[in-house]
Amino acid sequence: PWGSRYHPIPAPPKAAAAAAFRLAASPTATAATTVAARVQSGLGAGATDEPARHIRDEGATMNIGIIGSGTVAQTLGDRLLTAGEAVMISARDPDLPKDLGQRGILPAASVWATLNFDQGREAAAGVFAEAAAFGELLINATVGTASLAALGAADRADIEGKILVDLSNPLDFSHGMPPLLAFCNDDSLGERIQATYAGARVVKALNTVTAAVMVDPGRLGEETDLFVAGNDAAAKSWVT
Repeated sequence: PWGSRYHPIPAPPKAAAAAAFRLAASPTATAATTVAARVQSGLGAGATDEPARHIRDEGATMNIGIIGSGTVAQTLGDRLLTAGEAVMISARDPDLPKDLGQRGILPAASVWATLNFDQGREAAAGVFAEAAAFGELLINATVGTASLAALGAADRADIEGKILVDLSNPLDFSHGMPPLLAFCNDDSLGERIQATYAGARVVKALNTVTAAVMVDPGRLGEETDLFVAGNDAAAKSWVT
């Protein structure tokens, strides 16, 4: 059970029967129910003919599921929370901190969620499947070579039909620095995700800049063009 380690946001009705979110018994769980009122029925129910079914009107709070809990996930999650969105980051083990070597230790997903929730932000942590079920919008912020495995831990129905922004690069560090791309040229990670989840609306974006620039493009000093790729024109337009 999540207990007081997490501040979970209640599941949409589709997942409630399976108790996918294992609501916490901690006193702070009551505050999290303010988000539940904004969770609409049927999220993650798969593809639909409505182009923006999983995207709310501009200005409305959105439930965003981030697949991953590393530097990119936490940095982007912080910015989205500041913008007023509800965010769940995820990991195989949400209680496990990440050793970044000379860069230090990155807090566990559960710690990130607790710190943000205690500041009044709508933050949560869970495993990959829980973040996929929670999100109206999904963001892949995992290590690129592990992205398909991480997404594969989720229910396919919780990915199909949603916009999935892929930030990752399939970097291969097995030969040292600088890393190589595990696959490239006539193939890409975004294409592999799209091929695996034909009903998902995959948009490749922001994978050519660091997390710090993602949330603060002013660091570049001047206007810069970024590549955005995908098969769904409406999804690309919405992301940009």
